[in-house]
Amino acid sequence: MLFRQLESFLVTAEECNFTRAAQKLFISQQALSEQINRLEAEYGAKFFQRGKKLELTYEGQCMLKTAKEILQLNRQLCNQLNDRSPTLQGELTFGLSFARARTFFPVVLKSFHEKYPLVKVNIKSGNLVALKHYIAAGMVDLVMSYDYYQDLNLHKIPLGTERLYAIIPQSILIQLYPDSWKEQIPLFSQGIGVQAFSQIPLMLVNAQNHIYGAIHEQYRKYNLLPNIFFESNDMDLLYNLAKTGMGITFLPELLVATKTDLFQDQGSHTLYAFPLQDSATDMPFIIGYSKKHYLSLPMQEFIKELQQQYFLLTDQVRASQN
Repeated sequence: MLFRQLESFLVTAEECNFTRAAQKLFISQQALSEQINRLEAEYGAKFFQRGKKLELTYEGQCMLKTAKEILQLNRQLCNQLNDRSPTLQGELTFGLSFARARTFFPVVLKSFHEKYPLVKVNIKSGNLVALKHYIAAGMVDLVMSYDYYQDLNLHKIPLGTERLYAIIPQSILIQLYPDSWKEQIPLFSQGIGVQAFSQIPLMLVNAQNHIYGAIHEQYRKYNLLPNIFFESNDMDLLYNLAKTGMGITFLPELLVATKTDLFQDQGSHTLYAFPLQDSATDMPFIIGYSKKHYLSLPMQEFIKELQQQYFLLTDQVRASQN
């Protein structure tokens, strides 16, 4: 019962709102309040300042740090005990970006679940800042993302460098090269510079995403000003807008690998993916987990699955460019 109360406390502290926390825990607000009240009675302290805004007291801040450590130790103990089972079982929590969670993760989970149906896999999605917080706070067992963790004590498994791709609709290729657009396709498949489309409208991810900075840096390098008319943190939306011919967008290599309609003849709605030729836009991509964390057998097998599916998809993209 204590572990359930601690988990409820953590969610409430994260949300700073009883209603949202209860919804996230799939329990009633009354049941959540009772759990928090019992936890406060157990320790003889008030963990929340209840008012217009729910805030942690000093005692609550102490409990927050300790509760995370207790639950993490309990999870590691469960993993160690589960590893003694003749069949692979247990639970792990995986951190991944929103876009990859929608596209890459289903491929991984399907394959992994078919092999290990007794392992429960949870996912927490977020941008690079959120993922760094999750792994530092012990909220996830491992992350898969760009290497943004130089100041954290992590084991890092390199997956290589991930290229950035320009997603260009056929109508814009024709606009740029009316007499030779077909001849440009094999050339641009080897690499394209921003000079080739410097005046074309762009649809970009917002400034919180590293792609935003990478594209701006490319334009600055050639003394160009990007013509950005739309920003969104939803890469699928940007991709679908590119299909309409409204402009050019950019996707990382792994997401390009999941787009099965690229280069498929759809008339003016045909989309092409060309890698940016400047290696400065390439980013090291890793799987990371805390050095303090017990590496359970399910985690080991899940890492192998991530590696297998990642290399399979990225190899397909690179082969299609040759």
